[in-house]
Amino acid sequence: MKKLLFILSAIVLLTACSGDDSGGTKTKLVRKITTTGSDEGDNRTYSFSYDKQDRVKKMKVVLETATFEMTYTYNELDYLVKAVRTGNSPGTTLLTYDEANHLSSISSSEGVIPVTFDNATQTYNVGGQFPFKVDSGWDFLSYYSFSIESEGQMKGAFYNAKGNIGALQFGGMPDFFYLGGRRSVKNLKLNGQEALTKVSIYDEEGFVTSSNVGGALMTLSVEYEY
Repeated sequence: MKKLLFILSAIVLLTACSGDDSGGTKTKLVRKITTTGSDEGDNRTYSFSYDKQDRVKKMKVVLETATFEMTYTYNELDYLVKAVRTGNSPGTTLLTYDEANHLSSISSSEGVIPVTFDNATQTYNVGGQFPFKVDSGWDFLSYYSFSIESEGQMKGAFYNAKGNIGALQFGGMPDFFYLGGRRSVKNLKLNGQEALTKVSIYDEEGFVTSSNVGGALMTLSVEYEY
């Protein structure tokens, strides 16, 4: 799993209760996600701020050996089009979309990675190597060799966030596919075999507040703050 996340991070490099500027509204938005574990790279903190449209505006990431910040820009459809990284390994990632609003490329100063979309299977493929599926809200249904199952109607950390929130997967948060989303992830299967299970606790509104992630790939504790 660590090797996979490293590879996905390399692709990216090639490439709370209310929003900060929401004028006093009370939209419930995740402010911080903290992961802890015993393996190298397990201890991470993601801190989020939002614009007036409740889109993620900035994300600060504190890793065990580095810190960086992402700043995001969206188009008129609230789709992520630009992610600027400052701090450790600075750079800019650009995302483009075709006329049907399907993701079509991920690029940076290092080059352009084409992204294709198969209408028959509703599957994206990044660079011909990393297939994934998302629902209409850009929650991941599958990623690489993982199939992803959500926990009924329970709410994920980004339940109220606007925009194609899953694009953060390619904008500085390569573990978004199982930590983030509008739906709360229950388990992941790798090539059909159960690989990770999330046992979560929810508040009275149904929002995830903590999870224990366990399985063949890792053991991790996750805390969500709003």
